[in-house]
Amino acid sequence: MTTQLSIASRYLVLLPGSSRTGISQRITQTTERKRLTQEVTKLFAQLDVTAGFIVRTVADSASVESLKTDLLFLVRSWESDSAAPQSNNVGLLHEDLPLTLRTARDLFTEKTTRIRVDNQATVETLRDFARFFFPQTSCPIEYHSGPSQF
Repeated sequence: MTTQLSIASRYLVLLPGSSRTGISQRITQTTERKRLTQEVTKLFAQLDVTAGFIVRTVADSASVESLKTDLLFLVRSWESDSAAPQSNNVGLLHEDLPLTLRTARDLFTEKTTRIRVDNQATVETLRDFARFFFPQTSCPIEYHSGPSQF
């Protein structure tokens, strides 16, 4: 439990209410660290996002479009969280996504051509999630009833 809110996504961590910026120490190339910091700062300005951020290790070599998609996901997530009813009681502000949605968030890219799932309820959940958080995608999420490919 913490009073420092952070919302993680694939490439970035959003720090609402903070102006702190950081980058993973595992990204060691100075030019890549500088590029990522500049690109993310530029995206925050373009999208009028006032929050701090941390660039995660997996963002190494990420395209600007991927970073933008990730930031839009974070903004939607924060807007959804902050729209919750206000209370003076102690309570949960943000909870990370269930495993299936975290997996989709972390593995889905603009190069993904389709997602196949062997559970119809999960297919519907993933479609709803994609419509809300990744509205620009046209990647089909399909039900797979055949034998497992693994």
